[in-house]
Amino acid sequence: MTRIQHDARSRFYCAAVRVVLAENCDQSEALPGSMTIQPDFSRNRKSCRLHPGGFVLLDFGRELAGGIRIVTGTSMNPQHRVRLRFGESVSECCGQPDNDHGIHDGIYLVANFGATEIGNTGFRFIRIDLPPDAETPLELIGVAAVLLMHDLPHAGSFQSSDERLNLIWKTGVYTVQLNLQDYVYDGIKRDRLVWPGDLHPELRVAAAVFDDLTLFAKTMDFARDTTPLPETMCDISSYSLWWIICQHDY
Repeated sequence: MTRIQHDARSRFYCAAVRVVLAENCDQSEALPGSMTIQPDFSRNRKSCRLHPGGFVLLDFGRELAGGIRIVTGTSMNPQHRVRLRFGESVSECCGQPDNDHGIHDGIYLVANFGATEIGNTGFRFIRIDLPPDAETPLELIGVAAVLLMHDLPHAGSFQSSDERLNLIWKTGVYTVQLNLQDYVYDGIKRDRLVWPGDLHPELRVAAAVFDDLTLFAKTMDFARDTTPLPETMCDISSYSLWWIICQHDY
């Protein structure tokens, strides 16, 4: 067994598009549009400053798969403790998101005058809170989303006279493409698992759009290798049948 495995996914940085909410926070408007991923020694940069008990909630404009990169300025503290909430909606970020299949609400340490990457889930919004008991403010030089996906060219397309229908089709394709990770997941936020029943409609979409279906073969092999007979896949007998249907359609 090899001890090193290549990650075939591509990696992109995405800037926030707007500040949804901010409290006890200076110059939050510096964050949207910023692609700052590296701290620097500039004295003229515009940055956001979170004060103890403050927060900022950012919108990245669309569903993403991955995490965030937080770039911080200098401080008397060697590290800062922050609460991060990933959400697919604003209300989720302002509540208590569940941590099923991925951490969506947690307390993390971020480096002083450095870049810290956190998260592995599906999200559109991120809320960053500095606890009320923090000793010093936190300078945010940049907050970028880290998008992980297979950057496959589109070989198939769909176009009609109905723009709403066109958008629905594009959204479906994008949803399936986000689910293409280490394996083909049922959902990028949850369950992030291989379910052969969910795999079939994803396979049909991918076959109509992408030329490369290698990841589907890998995923089907994974389901087979982790389900020795006489077990049934995912403990659901019909899912073993869906696996056979996937083999046929592949």
